[in-house]
Amino acid sequence: MRRYNIVLHFKVEEYLRKINDKKESSKILQCIGLIEEKGLELPLGLCKKINKHLWELRISYMKKEHRLIFTIENNTFIFLHAFIKKSMKIPLKEIHIVNKRRAEI
Repeated sequence: MRRYNIVLHFKVEEYLRKINDKKESSKILQCIGLIEEKGLELPLGLCKKINKHLWELRISYMKKEHRLIFTIENNTFIFLHAFIKKSMKIPLKEIHIVNKRRAEI
């Protein structure tokens, strides 16, 4: 079985640490673990391509819509940003944050 590398930007780590509900954080970590095991071969709806370089991991929990944005470099999934989505489209502010962090790698 192929395993992929996972890298979390420190801001993503902070986001995960701030989640107080153990089941909620566990569900997010399970989804990240699925990516580590299977790459992009995930159940339908869990992952969505945003553009040429960015993907969105979509996790729903108790009416919260967590979004973790990542890029892929040489079999390494680099999680750049995480937030709770409150509208249909990803806010431009969030995309700007991701693009800035992506430029840093």
